[in-house]
Amino acid sequence: MRSPSTIVLQFIKKQKFSLFLLVFLFGFVPSYAQLQEPDLTGKAYDEKLTIWLDYCKKAVRVAAEGKPNFTRLMFIDVAKKGISLSKQDDLKNIAQFQYIVGRSFQEIKKLDSAIFYLEAAFEKYKRIKMHKEEIAAMQFLNYAYYQTGKFTKRDQIINQLKAKLNQPVDLRTKSVMTSILGEYSFNNDAFEAAIKYK
Repeated sequence: MRSPSTIVLQFIKKQKFSLFLLVFLFGFVPSYAQLQEPDLTGKAYDEKLTIWLDYCKKAVRVAAEGKPNFTRLMFIDVAKKGISLSKQDDLKNIAQFQYIVGRSFQEIKKLDSAIFYLEAAFEKYKRIKMHKEEIAAMQFLNYAYYQTGKFTKRDQIINQLKAKLNQPVDLRTKSVMTSILGEYSFNNDAFEAAIKYK
């Protein structure tokens, strides 16, 4: 026969487990259940785009989880709406959303669509001198061109990247640039150059 203290201890352990289970279940409610399209009614233009960009950041995480409730293709529609919310002369915001759409198409292996949006973002970033973003677009264009066999276009991007190598940029961006150039050199059997960049 169990003692009263043993019974009490077992009860407490069960309660702790139940409490843990409740915290676990409700603490980790799937993020897609919490994803609601923001209401932009009455918001000023800048505020509207900031809200929509934040929504895109949440939505891409949900889409990356691969839940049927919110897929990568659905996320692309959300990001495209960001383009349509932007004024035609607002190149910075249009480029941001085009870049997001392009990267998302790249993730689902729709490379022609990825190239279309990444090229559009790249041209805008270049025009408004957003160097860091321009290099990020070049990085993924390089991969997309390689994957689709567009080697002439890849060579053009690489040459533009080489021309930018001595521009002042932060260490992380410089690292991305030299990594792309090193990989490109290796793929083209220029091993000494690859080692230099690496």
